[in-house]
Amino acid sequence: MTDNADAPKDPSQLVPPYVDSGLDYHGLKVNDLLYGVPGAGVVGASGLAALFGAPLAPSLIGAGVGVLGGLGAVGLAVSSSEYSTGLDRIKTPLAYAKAKRGFPKSGDKAATVHGVTRIHADGTAEMDDGRLVAMARLSGRNTTMQETSDAREMIGRIRGELDQHVSDFNFRLFSTALEVDPRDVTEKYRAKLYSSEYAGEEWKLARELLRSVIQWTENTDFPRFDAREWQHYLVVEVRPDEVAVSDMTDDGEIRSLLFGGDTEQWDAKRRRMQREVKSRLSRLSRAFGSTDGCETTQVGPAEHALLLGRYWSGTEHSFDADSVTKNVDAAVWPHSTEDGHSPRPEAVDVTDTPSTGVADVATIEATTDGGTISQPVATSTHADENADEDASFLAQVREGLLAPLASDEDETNGLAHDRVQELLAPQTFDARDGYVRTGQQYCRTYWIADWPVEPREKFLEEIYTMRGVDVDVCLDIRARDKRATELELKDTIGEIDANIDERKDVSDVSAILVEDDLDPYVKMYKLLHHTQAQPWDLSGYVTVRAGTRQALDEAEERIEERLASEDELTLDIAKHRALENACETVRGTLESAPAHLTVLAPEQRQAELFKSCSPNGQDAFADVSTRERYSLTLSGTIAAAFPPVSAYIDQEDGVEQGRNVQNGSEIIKNQFSVAPGHRLTIGSSGSGKSYHIGKQATRWYLAGEDRTLILCDTMGEFGGLVELMNGQHITVDGSQTINPLHIEETPEDVLRASGNLDPYDMKFTEARNFILDMIGDTNGDFAPLVSDALNATYERAGILKDDVSTHRPEDSPTMADFREVVTDMGEDPVDYVDSELEKAQIKENAGPLLRRLSGFKEGGEHDALVGESKAHIRPGQVSYLDLQQIQGLGAAADKATMLQLMLGQVYQAVKRAPGETLFVVDEAHYLFQSKEILAWLQQSARHWRHFNAGLWFLSHRPGDFASADDTDMQEYKRAILGQIPTTEFFYTDKLEEQDAKERFGMNDEQLQFITQHAKRGEQGLGYTDYLVDYADVEGWMHAQVRASPFEDIVYSYKASEHGPFEEYIADEWGEL
Repeated sequence: MTDNADAPKDPSQLVPPYVDSGLDYHGLKVNDLLYGVPGAGVVGASGLAALFGAPLAPSLIGAGVGVLGGLGAVGLAVSSSEYSTGLDRIKTPLAYAKAKRGFPKSGDKAATVHGVTRIHADGTAEMDDGRLVAMARLSGRNTTMQETSDAREMIGRIRGELDQHVSDFNFRLFSTALEVDPRDVTEKYRAKLYSSEYAGEEWKLARELLRSVIQWTENTDFPRFDAREWQHYLVVEVRPDEVAVSDMTDDGEIRSLLFGGDTEQWDAKRRRMQREVKSRLSRLSRAFGSTDGCETTQVGPAEHALLLGRYWSGTEHSFDADSVTKNVDAAVWPHSTEDGHSPRPEAVDVTDTPSTGVADVATIEATTDGGTISQPVATSTHADENADEDASFLAQVREGLLAPLASDEDETNGLAHDRVQELLAPQTFDARDGYVRTGQQYCRTYWIADWPVEPREKFLEEIYTMRGVDVDVCLDIRARDKRATELELKDTIGEIDANIDERKDVSDVSAILVEDDLDPYVKMYKLLHHTQAQPWDLSGYVTVRAGTRQALDEAEERIEERLASEDELTLDIAKHRALENACETVRGTLESAPAHLTVLAPEQRQAELFKSCSPNGQDAFADVSTRERYSLTLSGTIAAAFPPVSAYIDQEDGVEQGRNVQNGSEIIKNQFSVAPGHRLTIGSSGSGKSYHIGKQATRWYLAGEDRTLILCDTMGEFGGLVELMNGQHITVDGSQTINPLHIEETPEDVLRASGNLDPYDMKFTEARNFILDMIGDTNGDFAPLVSDALNATYERAGILKDDVSTHRPEDSPTMADFREVVTDMGEDPVDYVDSELEKAQIKENAGPLLRRLSGFKEGGEHDALVGESKAHIRPGQVSYLDLQQIQGLGAAADKATMLQLMLGQVYQAVKRAPGETLFVVDEAHYLFQSKEILAWLQQSARHWRHFNAGLWFLSHRPGDFASADDTDMQEYKRAILGQIPTTEFFYTDKLEEQDAKERFGMNDEQLQFITQHAKRGEQGLGYTDYLVDYADVEGWMHAQVRASPFEDIVYSYKASEHGPFEEYIADEWGEL
């Protein structure tokens, strides 16, 4: 995060430190000495007993016990740390010894540890203490290289919303790190590897590339980063005692509450609680969703169940929240059916049959907050015998959500037959010294004992981007009364001030430190008194986990390093060691900058700590403690914690773009997720730009269906890719005819979808600009005649402007036809114009125009541009337009003109493409140097979206895309850049500060990174740095490009250096 001195820090980012202002007596706290009172009482009682004739020996024993007990109690109190009390030190071992008799829990006893009784259709969970809990998922926001001023603005917006709309109820910020399965990434490549599509001998190189991608991704790339996907949740609750009759607006509900039976009364109260919890969740979601890039989604019952199951069951599994919401969003509220059972239906489409086994669909009546509705539901499920662990877990969730509820009065079945409770619960729950064992996992929970007094923005960033460990973080936030807090602060300030005076009276230099502690209290009091700042109580918990996989990794490492033998390492020992290593990593992160937290893990309170960290739990640790476990703070601190500090991008049909450096996750982006699917990539030669493009284009094409890939460059960079994917190589050197006037019919569905698309005008403008550029008409002298002649040429061929059905490719005129029309116009203009002046002008210009068109005849220098096209781009395949020999076409045919010609040819071809089309244009800056081409390109870029086609511009000259001396060209460029949803920058020293900031929205750190620090492919480090800006992701993201070993060989191929492609592969990789 870059600094900006002009952006003031939010003063409400404040957590006053804990100060014990109790009275001192000879260096001892009076409160500590009071622990000796019971012992003194025993001594006194023993003395009185002896005085009144009791036997001396028992009295002496009693007095001795009193003395020892009193001294011991005082000793415990005095030796207690600032985070504990003597009473806690006395109670904790006694409570632990008592609780230990009930551990381990299993069966019915373990089924209730999570406290959940049921999960309702709206996603709320009903707890055994009557609370109703609701959650919303909070999407991550990219904050890479964010300026301090931007961070403060972001935090300030959330703080303002919390102060205004979320000040009267408690909530939690729960975050969990999910392990990512590399098979989710390689699944599409594995399917293609073994498909008949790539079965032939001609596809052996492509198969080898797919095989290399799969093996490298699963065995090298994912283990190297060991990234976690962090998911963040907003959690709110409503207690039964928070709902009063006076709040009711429904007369029927009031009657039910006052005069109904027990069931009717509870149902009425529950409905009121549901409305209240939804209102609270909506207000909290609004606060955190007020920041650009953050979105909130209320979780459904299945996701709620899976989240709780992951926390409590100790089962190692992951899930895709979108799939869960779509496929498993079951209605869990008990519904009435004829047989009295509660099927807990899952809302599904009638035709939906997920692989996890929804078998039958029926329509039932479901009671909701708004009345009774009918919906198709799944009535039975079965698990696929071959399903993996995650799929099986989802099948169990379905089964649990669809199973009938056990009757509360059925003692035979009881909770053991409530499948949801069983699913959420661990097989075994045990609490030991220093850890909890839940199911397959060993867990240790830390309590955040101290917070930084003035936390900086995103001070928990390093925690919420941790890799290699399974962690849960829960911030428990409780609302406080503002007026009562001000009064409390006044008393506290007075006590601390008096304590300072006492220390100064005895010349105690520690008074200086206490004065520092006083300052935050004064600041907070002033803020509460003079502003709208709201006070909160804040407590935090962090749970670290280690399960079977981590244990096996730990055991394998220790055996390889010969630190232990297989006989010495049991699974439990390995899990415990793995937990210790994970805890060391997590604790180091928590206690170091920028978090600067003090964390404790009381060994004999692990059961309470684990419950306190759960998303739905109560703060059990605070409930059993005698010392205050919450810290007083303001909304600024809560906003500054900002859990969704990093973005995770995993889109359907996406391609791996690279690794997000901030959190290590793989960026899987679909270029067409934001239309139009255009992209701009800029970088100097040797920066790794072409390598990246090769990887993206190849993976995109090989993994998809009915995709068309067209590559165009002037340097011969893509020859190897074309051979690998069995594409056609079209060399634009005069040996293959290309017809500049070729036109294709536009599909009816595209015309209907576009509304204002004019295919003829697009083709006409492109052809006119091409001809004017070829004849070198810089002043526009021949523009009217060329326009009239071109319209006449198309009309003579039967192609009419307003009749798309006449735009048949076989009827396309050629440049020879155009020359013939110009000749006819010069000889007999009366057939084309009416006025004598126009006739005279045509006769005057026709001759000079024909002379300039002399190259467009048989044997002329532009002979390859006369006649019907022989080299056609193949829809659904790979085509390579090689412009290396472009200079052979003559001085007039510069790169800009030929690139526009190729762009026009591709535009006609994409009309016939069966699916998505990607056109990669290298040296694209040449297209941005002509006003006429820019005007056409602006319109073309806008219309490509209708064909599900994307332009990918490549260049090493950023200035040509950003600025221009001509005002019209400047506006064209601005408009075109506005239509490009993805922009990438590799290393370049040619990016000007003004362009970077005004045109590309970079800040100083991002500009400096691209121009100075970004690692280049030619440096041989195994990766390349770049920054990417997605239209649907906030800010620039720092990413790194890597590729599998076989890919590295393919993308590094240069025909001019390495010779024939297959021979090069055989030399570098060996025989396939």
